Amino acid sequence: MLLSEQIRSLADEEVLVANPNSYTTTTVNVWTTVRTENITLTAQKIIYVRFQGSYQAGDTSFQANARVLLGGVPILVTGLIKYNENYERDILIILNAGSYAFDFQGIILYSAGTVKIDNIRIGACKFPDKSENVWDSGSILAPNGVTTTILNQNFTLPSVRKTVAGQLKQSSYFITMYIMADFRKSRPKNVGEADDSGWFNWRVYLDGVEKGWNERNPDGEVNLNAYGMGAHGRVYGVLNAGSTHTLRVDVKNLYGSDLNCRVYARAILCPWMLCIVDSNVLDLDIPQGSTLYVMLEPLWANSIKYAKVGKERIVDYGANYYGSSSGQGLLTFSYTFEIVDPSGGVLNVSGHGTCISYLAVDVR
Repeated sequence: MLLSEQIRSLADEEVLVANPNSYTTTTVNVWTTVRTENITLTAQKIIYVRFQGSYQAGDTSFQANARVLLGGVPILVTGLIKYNENYERDILIILNAGSYAFDFQGIILYSAGTVKIDNIRIGACKFPDKSENVWDSGSILAPNGVTTTILNQNFTLPSVRKTVAGQLKQSSYFITMYIMADFRKSRPKNVGEADDSGWFNWRVYLDGVEKGWNERNPDGEVNLNAYGMGAHGRVYGVLNAGSTHTLRVDVKNLYGSDLNCRVYARAILCPWMLCIVDSNVLDLDIPQGSTLYVMLEPLWANSIKYAKVGKERIVDYGANYYGSSSGQGLLTFSYTFEIVDPSGGVLNVSGHGTCISYLAVDVR
């Protein structure tokens, strides 16, 4: 008997915007909307927003920034764009039925030139077991010379539930942050890095332990004025399904005077969306002799995907898995538990920007 569960609902998936055109601005000191994209949803969906662009004209001192606003609220920023640099930024958010406007903005920070925004793409998809947290710290005074907590919030991973192949065990999280101070002098810092004098030094913590940024980009380098603020930071990983955790973002103000700081953050949580970290997504619960099938697909990226079935051991010699498969594109992995008892087994998957689309078990 074949038991199957469709995870990725392709019947509900749609491309809302696929705009290959280029939009530019040469405006200095003021955020300028170069393109607005409007969408309408008839039901709640996970929305994927991506834009690309580059330096287009200017001398070697050129600096710019670009960002996306949803209903006038910043959700995504490139951070500093320098001479001859290209960029790409994306984000996943959850929106209910309704109409929404996304504003794509650019600004020249230093030295006359042109910044380009292009290849705007907005799509809608549907997965079970997903949730989202949206946070805005508001403006918080960060006194000079000390560390101030700007954001401190709890989030809970999607609940444990039984699938056709076993209980959910772990879930991915993706947290995207728009970081800013009253002046354009923000630098996200990783574990062990020294703070920089004259700057706002930003660090991120998970359950009180400092976690390095998986993605980061400061918002300035020279001519650091009170316009065009916005540094990019993102963290992602896997945590146990149904568990609750605390995200904290601190800033060490070494700018030289007391100034306000702010963080806009969005966290999307879903076990079926994969990242670079191995996820023990399932505790397997199927009869002996059965065959497990897992289909993995590109979602917003076509990175190499990995699927493995095995069990934990007291010492890891890299031989914990009875079967494995990897590759790009559509990947179907299967394993038949002929000799091995599936109880206590785990399904381990990874592949940043990819997803699990189907689970199935041929029960014998």
